[in-house]
Formats: sequence, C-alpha cells, structure tokens
Amino acid sequence: MSRTVPQTVVDAFRISGDPDEALGSSWDYGIRYAGVVLAEVADPARARTSAELRDVLQIDGVRCAKPLRATDGRVIVGGWKASTFTPGPRASNIDELVMIGLRLDDALSAVEVPSFTHDRIAPPWEVADVFRIADQAAWSPQPSTVLEPGLDLDAEPTPALHWALTMAARLQDSLDPELLQVPQQVCHADLVGTTITPQGQAPVITDIVCVARPYGYTSALAMVDGLLAEVVDDGVLTRHTNIPHIRQMMLRALLYRVFVHALHPEATPAMRTHIERVENLLTERG
Repeated sequence: MSRTVPQTVVDAFRISGDPDEALGSSWDYGIRYAGVVLAEVADPARARTSAELRDVLQIDGVRCAKPLRATDGRVIVGGWKASTFTPGPRASNIDELVMIGLRLDDALSAVEVPSFTHDRIAPPWEVADVFRIADQAAWSPQPSTVLEPGLDLDAEPTPALHWALTMAARLQDSLDPELLQVPQQVCHADLVGTTITPQGQAPVITDIVCVARPYGYTSALAMVDGLLAEVVDDGVLTRHTNIPHIRQMMLRALLYRVFVHALHPEATPAMRTHIERVENLLTERG
C-alpha cells in the first residue's frame, strides 16, 4: 500500500490493528482495516452530505455503507472519512442498477437539495472540481458560460477540449431545453461506480455523489455509463422507456461525460470512440 493513513486519523475513528488491503474505486481507493474503510476526501461538502444521507436513508432492497464518526462526532478527520466495509464485486447488471437508481431517487425525493450542487467553482480548478463543473455545464443552456472562467476558450484548444466542444455542439442539436424546466431533486452521479453486490445479500451503495437533477437521472446516467463501458446491450434504451424524459436525460448524461473527458487530466483518447458510438445510438445517427 503506497499511502499511509495518519495515526491521528486511525485513533480518531477508534480503529485498532494494521491495515489489511488497499481497495479500488468503488471505495474511493480507500484502505481497509478489518470492517472499516478509511478513504481520503476530495470534496468535503459532498463527502459530508453523502455521510449524512447514507446514515439515515431507507432504500427498498438496498443498503448503504454506513459512515463512522470520530470521537468528537466528525465524519471527516484530517481529510479522511470512514465507512463500514462489505466485501463484494462491483455491480455489473445495468438493468438491475436502473431499478436500484429509481428506488434511490424515490428515497432522495424528500431530501433538501444542497447548495453546493449549483454553486459556481472559482478557478483555478482542481481535479476534484471537474465532475461538478462538467455536471453544471451539461445542464446549462450555455455551457460556455460555465467553462469560460477556468478555460481560455479563445486560445488553441487541447485535442481533448477541441473534440469535446465539437461533440457538445453535435449533442446540442438533440437536446430539448424543456428538460431544464422539470423539477429537480437530489440524484446520484455515480451509481455504477459505487454499488457492490455481496453474494446472497442486498446491494450496497458505498457513496452518494449528490447532484440536483430530475427524477430518474441516477438511472439515466447508469445506462449511459453501462453503454460506454459496453457492459449492457443497446436494447437497454427500449427496456426503460417508462422513466420520464429518459432519452433526453441520457443525452445530458452523455454530455456530462463529454465534459469530464475534456477537463480531466487522466482522460484517454480511447473513450472518444465509445462516446461517439453512444451519441450515434441516442441520436439515431448510427
């Protein structure tokens, strides 16, 4: 394990013993100590809200990884958080994740939307800011107004940014602005990446990445992520037409991934092929 948890953090969360293993992205690349995962926090506001929600949410047929509090009641200590650990592989059945997403959105429907979901982020941007900025740009009637503060759009763009702006322009032709008038609620912007399926037990959501979007967006983004990863067939589009505005929400979800690709320093050109395929599928160009 390349990272070491500060002993002050271990002590604050009343953890004893040595670390067992480093975990993957489903657990924020945290470090497991027996039944507890300690993970570094990139966005404190989101992490606190996630902890509050996971502590109290009741979701039909789904569990949440419970946050642990330090001796003084905090859920973040020295930039680290603690959660209960459950072993199991990442969920891969997208149709099941769509159902989980709808049940999660039902449970989140009465939750007050956090202000940080719409707060503009002042430059210079950190890597942790990329996802919030990309979400805001994807749902803005003028994405350039979101991107301009941190990017010089008049300068020669990087290949990733040039490709993203071109793809965004293509997607804009298919977007219905009426979707922006649909009531918003708290949704989860990474269900695929944060759901595990322990054998013989109910699925576990390890984190909740809060965004304010229409009901069903959690599932729409899961469908797009499944298509991008090629872990679900194209027929998923017709199996969930009961979700209101599903095609339009999937277009926004894809635009979100386009902007993440443009802004994230670890984005790879290989993802562009997958995004282009899904864009063709959603706009019926393919």
